[in-house]
Amino acid sequence: MLEPGKVIRGRYRITAPLARGGMGELFFADDLRTGEPAVIKTLLPSLLDRVDLVALFFEEAELTARLSHPRIVRVYDYGSDESCSCFMAMERLEGTTLGALMRQSYEKDRGLDFKVVMAAGIQLCEALEHGAHASGPDGVRMALVHRDLSPLNVFVTRKGCVKLLDFGIARVAGASRHRSSSALRGKPSYRSPEMVRGEYVDARSDLFTLGIILWEALAGRKLFCSQPIEESEQRILNMRIPKISRLRPTVPAGLDLIVTRLLNRDLRMRFQNAAEAGEALRSVYRMTTARRLHHVLRDAVQQLEAKSV
Repeated sequence: MLEPGKVIRGRYRITAPLARGGMGELFFADDLRTGEPAVIKTLLPSLLDRVDLVALFFEEAELTARLSHPRIVRVYDYGSDESCSCFMAMERLEGTTLGALMRQSYEKDRGLDFKVVMAAGIQLCEALEHGAHASGPDGVRMALVHRDLSPLNVFVTRKGCVKLLDFGIARVAGASRHRSSSALRGKPSYRSPEMVRGEYVDARSDLFTLGIILWEALAGRKLFCSQPIEESEQRILNMRIPKISRLRPTVPAGLDLIVTRLLNRDLRMRFQNAAEAGEALRSVYRMTTARRLHHVLRDAVQQLEAKSV
């Protein structure tokens, strides 16, 4: 059990708990070597005897540590010692998640400002594109597929920078870490049709999920969310998807077309990579505002924090 004051590997001193999820825990920490704040992630104590989950944890740590990019959370250390069976040390982020920004708009029964949505989408595409072209330890392109995109895994810092989180079930092309378990197939209402059918997925699967996120952020409500899971999956496969322009007539026509294309169930009709989708978003963004991306996102975070005081 990690408690305040405990030091991991003689370097990371735990200061306070941060969050607890279904599989892991997060803690605030201080890096005694650099003096910088950090976040420590570890598995729940009850799962430490699960060899498969421990292996998956270290795969995530190793993978994320290789993804050095300003749009991806930085993992700069991982391992184990006598006080912690497995940990990864990550940069500490100040801000909020895209999910929190979206929840605020849900409460008001309206979507986010379309400029905020596009700014987040453009930066998220940069993260996905980097993952698609990053190299593994052997120098071979990994062709990374995140497989677990959701508004809660998209962090927006106080400076207006998007950071993609949680590569716990990411798949590297051709790697053995691909698993078919439903527990490792992403959040039910954010899966692509290929994932629902249990088919092989590539980067275009993440782009379908990006389309869900952008649609929900603009519409101010969920798209496929439903219980039980089987019903949500049937909606992903068969439900007629309303065009954003019918729900919000003020959304630029170009953005409406982008979201519609991202949500095309035919892989061949979607954008074929994140760079292509990002450039399409950037083109519409340039036509609608001259403001810098990070200024738009910074203001959105500040407004949320001001209302939370």
